[in-house]
Parts: sequence; C-alpha cells; structure tokens
Amino acid sequence: MDYICREVRRIVKKYDETDLLALARALGITVRFKPLGRKETSLKGLFTYNWRRKYIVINSDMPYKFQMFVLAHEIGHSVLHLKAAELQMFKDIFLGSNLGIYETEANLFAAELMLFDNSKVIETLKSGLTFMECADELCVLPEALDFKCRILRKQGLLDANVPVATPGDFLRKPFQTEELCPFDY
Repeated sequence: MDYICREVRRIVKKYDETDLLALARALGITVRFKPLGRKETSLKGLFTYNWRRKYIVINSDMPYKFQMFVLAHEIGHSVLHLKAAELQMFKDIFLGSNLGIYETEANLFAAELMLFDNSKVIETLKSGLTFMECADELCVLPEALDFKCRILRKQGLLDANVPVATPGDFLRKPFQTEELCPFDY
C-alpha cells in the first residue's frame, strides 16, 4: 500500500495534475469512451499497452462516477503494471470471484488518486455528514472513499471505523443508478 501511495504522489508531483483525463494525456495514454452495455458482464474498462502505445477504453454506458473510478483504476494499471500489460490486457469484466493482486492494487491506486488531498478527505469525514454524504461531497463512489479510508487508517491518519466494507470486485456489480456522464465525448 505504501508503494501505491508513493507512486500516486510521484506522478501527481511530476505532472502537477490530478484531473484524470489531463493526467492520462500527460502519461501518454489515449483514452476512449465507448458504449459497451449496462449488464453485469459488460466490459467496464480496459488498459492495453501495444507497440509502445498505451490505451484505455471506458464504458460510456456506466454512471459518471463509475467511469471516473474505472479511468483512475486503469491509469493505475498503466503506472503499476505496465510490464505485465505487455503480456495481457487488463480488463474489468466478470471473471468469477477470484480477484487478483493487480486489481486490488489498481483499486487502491484509483482511490488514492481520486482522493489525493488527505486533509480534505479527513475534514469531510469529520464534518458530521453520513458516510454516503461524504462520498457525494467528495464526488466519488462510496467504495472509493472506503478504499481511501483503509489507506488513511494504515497511515495512522484516521482511526474511525468505516461503515462500508467494499468487496474488491464491486465494479462487477450491475449499476444502481441512471446518472450518466454530464458531457459528450
């Protein structure tokens, strides 16, 4: 977990960027949003690295917050698992219940990147809002906030219990909302 946090800090400092699309561009990643369906088995996103080119595809049929989390997750694969990506595409689809270490690391990376400002996260969590309201206030999925809280607790920055216990494969669940991305691609 410490390595993941160091890598997030390194790329944010190097590129002076936390906006996900701008950061992807700075990292030389081509990002495409494509309609890929809304079923549990629909492809949520993928990262591939071929011929020294990096590509991320995000399912535009997902709600906006899911799209952003999947984008951050796939950026995580590009930063943490580039060598492995030469051998296989990283794709987030239903593959059974076995979630590999690469997926767990990419989830933690996404949460750390999306919620980079520790003081803002801690302040929001201590504001008296419910956990779900905190996630809305921070404009992230509750699962992303859950992963960030795990990181903060491990770093000794947060001692409160987190009311959400996010399974590692939460992205494989069907979407619960119709909230789609507010802009065109």
